[in-house]
Amino acid sequence: LLHRLRRSEEEQLNQQLMQDARWAREPAENMPELDDIPENGLVGTSAAMQDLRANILKAAPTMADVLVIGETGTGKELVSAAIHQASPRANGPFITINCGALDENLLMDTLFGHVKGAFTEARQPRKGAFLTAEGGTLMLDEIGNAAPKVQQALLRALSTRMIRPLGSDEDVPFDTRIIAATNAELLQDAQEGSFREDLYYRLAVITIRTPPLRRRKSDLPLLAVFFLTRAAESQGLPTPRLSRGALRKLQEYHWPGNVRELQNCLTRALAFCENGLIFAENIQLGPDTLPGDIARPERGKLSCPPARADSRQPHGEAVETAEPSAVQPAPAESEEQGATPVVEDAQPRLNARLARLLPQIVELGSISRQEYQDMAGKDISMRTAQYDLQILVRLGLVRKEGRGPAQRYIVLPAARGFRA
Repeated sequence: LLHRLRRSEEEQLNQQLMQDARWAREPAENMPELDDIPENGLVGTSAAMQDLRANILKAAPTMADVLVIGETGTGKELVSAAIHQASPRANGPFITINCGALDENLLMDTLFGHVKGAFTEARQPRKGAFLTAEGGTLMLDEIGNAAPKVQQALLRALSTRMIRPLGSDEDVPFDTRIIAATNAELLQDAQEGSFREDLYYRLAVITIRTPPLRRRKSDLPLLAVFFLTRAAESQGLPTPRLSRGALRKLQEYHWPGNVRELQNCLTRALAFCENGLIFAENIQLGPDTLPGDIARPERGKLSCPPARADSRQPHGEAVETAEPSAVQPAPAESEEQGATPVVEDAQPRLNARLARLLPQIVELGSISRQEYQDMAGKDISMRTAQYDLQILVRLGLVRKEGRGPAQRYIVLPAARGFRA
C-alpha cells in the first residue's frame, strides 16, 4: 500500500512538472502595448516612476543646481536630460562630462579651459565646459570620482559662479546650470573624508533619487517590450514575444545592474530567439543569481505557479514598495537616540526592528545599507544599520557582495523560511 501511494504521488508530481513546463513555454498574455513612449525615454507607469516624473517637473523650472543619486544603470543621465528639456534652458546646450573617465589635469582643462600659451601645447584658447554650456546645462557624471583638486575648483566655481581658465589672471562669470550625478552616497563619503562636505551641500540644493529596477518590477513587462522592439528594429527583425517562463524568470531576478542590465539581457536573448518566441533558457542572467531565487517543487510536494490564475502577476514577483520622497533638501545625518552598541554576541538574535523588516528584505532579494536606513526610518544611524545587517550576515540569512557604496546584502535561501 505504501509503495502504491508513493508511486501515485510520483506520477502526480511528474504530471504537474510536465504541465508547468508546457505552461512556461506558452506566450505571455496581456503584455503592454507600446503606444506612447515619453520623449525623455523614462519608460514605466509604476508609482516610483510617476513620483520621479513629478519630481523632475518640480525641479526643472528652478535655476537651482541638482544632485541625482542612483545605482548604476538606473538612468541618471536620462533624468538629467529630462530636467534640462523641461526647464527654461531647453533651447540651450546640454553637455555631459564624465568626471571618472578623465585624469585630474585633463578634467580641469575640460571643465575650466585655458588661454593661449598656458602650457606648451596650448596654441589656441579653450573655453571649457562651463562656458561652452552657457545658457544651458552642464551635467557632471560620476562626481564622486573627481580628484580633490577638482573638487576644490568646483566648490569655488559654484560659490562665486565664476571660473578662472588655466593661465588666466581674470575670473570669468558663467550662466550655466549644474546637474551632478553619482552612484555613491556622497554624504557618507564626506563623513569618511573621501569627498568634500561643503561641495556636497553646494551640489545638493535639490536631490533626486532614481529608483532601482527591483523597486518597480511592475514596469518589467513594458520595459521588456520597449527594449525588444528597439533591438529588433535596429537589426531589421520582427519583434519577438516573451514566453510565460521567460517573463517569470525576469520577474524573479533582483537586477543588480538595473535597467541597463535588463537591456543587455534582452538584446542577448534576441540573438538566441527562434520562431519569434523567447523562452526562459534564452534569458542569461548574471552570476549573482541564487539557486533559491527560482522556486522548484520539492519531492512529494505539489505546487502550481500562481501566474496561471493571472499572467499579469508572474510567480515570485516582488511586491513593489514606495520609494522615499525623491525631491528633498540637502539631508543631514541624524543619530539615533540610544543606538544599539556594536557588541559581538556569540549567538546573535534578531532585534524587534530586524524582525519587523526581515520579510520586506526577503521580498526585495537584496538591500544596501542606505536602503535599510530608509526602510527603518530617519531615527536610525548609519552605524546601527550596519550592525543590524551584520546580524543577518552572522545568522546566515544574507551575504555581503561588493565594497564601498556598491556593497549589497544578498538574501540567502535560509532567510525565506526563517522565523524570528
